[in-house]
Amino acid sequence: MKHSKKHGIRTILNPAPIQTLPKELLEMVDYLTPNEHEQALLFDSIDGTKQELEMFKEKCIVTKGSKGVMIYKNGEKIEIPSIQVEAVDTTGAGDSFNGALATAFCDGLDIEEACRFANVVGSISVAKLGAQTGMPTKKEVEEFLQVHKSS
Repeated sequence: MKHSKKHGIRTILNPAPIQTLPKELLEMVDYLTPNEHEQALLFDSIDGTKQELEMFKEKCIVTKGSKGVMIYKNGEKIEIPSIQVEAVDTTGAGDSFNGALATAFCDGLDIEEACRFANVVGSISVAKLGAQTGMPTKKEVEEFLQVHKSS
């Protein structure tokens, strides 16, 4: 994290499996991607002021499974609804989401657009069996978006 900060590299930390993390580490992270259960445990473990906890909240991209994603953008809470699919296997959904989030940031998307894209990728991933086989290709994501754009 220190190296990334020094060189202006944006960082994403998925705190799974949940554990107590040093406040210094959390201060360096640009984005935290806990699920809703991990978020509660993570914040319970931080001994900080209300102002510090608010700062960490702004860094959080909270995945909520079939309920979508929640972020704070400029102090405003934004709920991004999930894409409804028939879930076959949720193994790897978080990994798919995080990989897509990093890709979207690299493509220049802002936090809300990046989360919408990652949400689609996470949704596609749970519709297949297996963590690796569930991760969609770029072509699969584009085809999924075309189908859902027209419906």
